Amino acid sequence: TGNMPKAREFFNKALTIDKNYSTAIDNLGTIDYLNGDYDEAQKKFAKALSVNPNSSTAYFHMAQVCDKKSMYSKGLDAIDHSLRLKPDSSVAYNLRGEILKKQGNEAAAIESFKKSIAIKPENVKPYINLARIYEKRFDNELAIANLKSALAVNSELNQAKLYIADLALLKGDNKEALKYYSSLVGVDGYNADALKGLANAYFADAKITASQNFIGRDKNLEIAYNNIERALNANPNDLELYLAKLKLAKITNREHIRGKLPEVIKGAD
Repeated sequence: TGNMPKAREFFNKALTIDKNYSTAIDNLGTIDYLNGDYDEAQKKFAKALSVNPNSSTAYFHMAQVCDKKSMYSKGLDAIDHSLRLKPDSSVAYNLRGEILKKQGNEAAAIESFKKSIAIKPENVKPYINLARIYEKRFDNELAIANLKSALAVNSELNQAKLYIADLALLKGDNKEALKYYSSLVGVDGYNADALKGLANAYFADAKITASQNFIGRDKNLEIAYNNIERALNANPNDLELYLAKLKLAKITNREHIRGKLPEVIKGAD
């Protein structure tokens, strides 16, 4: 429940009864890990493994802390130990893929992420990780496919929606981009990015559409413009929001007032 001091107290009490209780030692290390004290966490995970070398959980936690400390070879060794003890762990295969990716071994990372999904298809993290690799390889189709798989598991995964919209815009699928950006308008933490994306998608569409006047009368575009104005009232110095407004103003035949330029660019040419 987030009460770390009380949790630490009870784990320590457990150790007064049995000083070699590896689960309590591992849990104390987890508290250190969550508090960002990775050196102390690593010591406790090592101690937990010294008294119970068959703890797949302690090996997994050791891999996590090694990953945080950029000790990738040691982290990979620890996660492989964990998987030998518990070969059906989706989260372990996902972590293994993340470490392999950081080592530059993308092919092996892809294989680990796919194994993670095969074991537990409802685990969304490996889908996201695969999408990042495929995007890096300029395979936006596969990236989007994996993000949609993640959304099929969790339809409220807003970060995946924004990611799909950005990739769709990048590959010129403006209709798809508009769909996903629109779904994030008004969502806390995503509204500004969604509005900027909408403006870019509408503007890109206008440049390739013969009937710009028809686009200018689009009701959804008008709604987007009004939402950007509201967002600018709340964030008057957001340059990207202002540029998004200019793009929509151009295709809705509106005039902007130079006096309303945000402070960061007043006086600029």
